[in-house]
Amino acid sequence: MMGKQRAIELARMLIRMWALYLDPVALELKDLKRPQGCWLST
Repeated sequence: MMGKQRAIELARMLIRMWALYLDPVALELKDLKRPQGCWLST
């Protein structure tokens, strides 16, 4: 039973890390879809 609880905690931590990683990536992808993002002007 203890292992199951630990696995759930690990999964939650992984999901949280994954969300932290994906949030900025999703924002960047949204910026890419816009016509000429400011990073293209350089």
